[in-house]
Amino acid sequence: MCYAPASLMDALRSQGLKSAVYGTLVIAIGIVFVVQFKPGGPGGQGMKAECAAEVRGECVSSRDYRATMALVAPRADDTALKMFQLRKRILDGLIERTLLVQDAERLGVTISDDDLNMELTSGRALVSMGVETPPLVMYRLQLPLERPMRVLPVKTNGQFDKKAYTKALRINIGRGEAEFREMQRLENLAARMRDIVKSRVRIADGEIREAYDREKTKFSFKYVKIDRSWIARFLVPKTKAAIDAFAAEHKAQIDSAWESRKKQYLPECRRARHILAKAGITATDDEKMAARKKIEEAIERARKGEPFDQLAREISEDISGPDGGELGCVAKGKMVKPFEEAVFSMKDGEISSVVETEYGFHAIKIEGIYKDAEAEVQGRYDLTRELMINIEGETKAAEIGKKLLEAIHNKKSLDEALPSLLSGYLPPMPPPDAITQEAKGGEEKKQNEKKDEKKKDEKKGEKPKNPLEDPDAPKVEVAKDLTADGTSPLSGSEALNVAYTLTQPGDAPRDLIKLENGYAVLQLMERKAPSTEEFEQDRERYGRALLAVKQQDALIAYVNRLREAAKEKIKINPAYLQDKALPEESPE
Repeated sequence: MCYAPASLMDALRSQGLKSAVYGTLVIAIGIVFVVQFKPGGPGGQGMKAECAAEVRGECVSSRDYRATMALVAPRADDTALKMFQLRKRILDGLIERTLLVQDAERLGVTISDDDLNMELTSGRALVSMGVETPPLVMYRLQLPLERPMRVLPVKTNGQFDKKAYTKALRINIGRGEAEFREMQRLENLAARMRDIVKSRVRIADGEIREAYDREKTKFSFKYVKIDRSWIARFLVPKTKAAIDAFAAEHKAQIDSAWESRKKQYLPECRRARHILAKAGITATDDEKMAARKKIEEAIERARKGEPFDQLAREISEDISGPDGGELGCVAKGKMVKPFEEAVFSMKDGEISSVVETEYGFHAIKIEGIYKDAEAEVQGRYDLTRELMINIEGETKAAEIGKKLLEAIHNKKSLDEALPSLLSGYLPPMPPPDAITQEAKGGEEKKQNEKKDEKKKDEKKGEKPKNPLEDPDAPKVEVAKDLTADGTSPLSGSEALNVAYTLTQPGDAPRDLIKLENGYAVLQLMERKAPSTEEFEQDRERYGRALLAVKQQDALIAYVNRLREAAKEKIKINPAYLQDKALPEESPE
């Protein structure tokens, strides 16, 4: 049997259960096999100590459990047992084996003595693993996927040797002949039931080509990520007028949210701004020295009269920088200890000395100290501002995304559409620093004058930060030679599934792609489907792989139905799932 690689199997499986043909097949198997079960024997008040589990009153013996463990992982230590969850997978396999044998008895399926003898004299020792054991685990255990087994050394010079057989049972699994024969009768009967379920699986016309095209088709696309936090920082006005207008329109929502928020502000909060120069725990001494110097210079400039909020926009490396370092009205218990101690030791209007935290070095300014009713006013203001930023940021992100999609559908490229669209949202930026196209005479002098003016502006903190230079700013990026079941530069698989449906260069989906923090718009650049010749060369191999995946899916569905039907009559001895010594077994 030719097995599909794990990636191929996962890819095919993702499609197999979705097809109407396969759905019909599963229903047909259900009609043939699933009926009401009768208990196989009394369950009793408790589980017998020698049972690893009971299924409808039938004991799954601890000796079978130990023998299976010896075959599956003869040299596994506790680390391996935990890593692969082998205790659970083996117990699941034995429970499923019992269910399959019970169903075989109901259907009249048997294993003949001749067939069983042939298996035993060949040395094949079958084992049952939970049907949903990942292929990777089977590979690491060196167990065949199709029929898990070990081959025991029972032959001498190519012929079955009874002494070698007895010795192999004693050394490898610690079982006598009669016990091992009964264990293998159950294993072979369960294996026959699995084969019956798999034999009913068929591949419909066109399924192989459809699955092959999905895996082999490569496509490239351009995309733009519209980050909601970037929108909130740069495109949502945060003036008092805007916040007051939002408060008037969303009073009920703000009142409701305030009830769960007010404890964060009462009885006292302090309105603060800060400037951060990053120097985390991995920073070198030189990096820390440079960060401290940067903050010392900012403090000196602020104390000489430069606006603190403008310095924050110019210097701060914190996410609050574009908002002038605004932290809101800070209550105790909300900031790291050194920062909080500084905030609550300062006076209104005071600018701190350098404050060091795990994030780096800070300059802090207090812009108000509020208690009780005044603290509530400040808290409600902060809450309103936060809700406004979130709601307006989401609305604007979706709006920009939809306008980009509309432009693409009107035959524009992302490269054309994005700059034009953003220019309508962003405030005018200062002209670039490039030399102006003026007459040659006096050019150098004018250029030096402009540089001097620029330095003065920067020193005063008056030069606004260009939003398009921010790392999260929307920009056109390219993803090349992807496949529908590969990895995407955009989170999740939605972008790949959407891109796979596009056929012509320039095409775009009808809807935005939802990201964790915003949206994405993509536009197909190229699509390369496999040729008919390539498919014909791979048809047989690929067909076998697809069939194996669908057969395994059918078996999983079938076994899960058996487990569901018997779930009230399955008891598990927890000792066989724990990471400690198992109960002592009675001698044979």
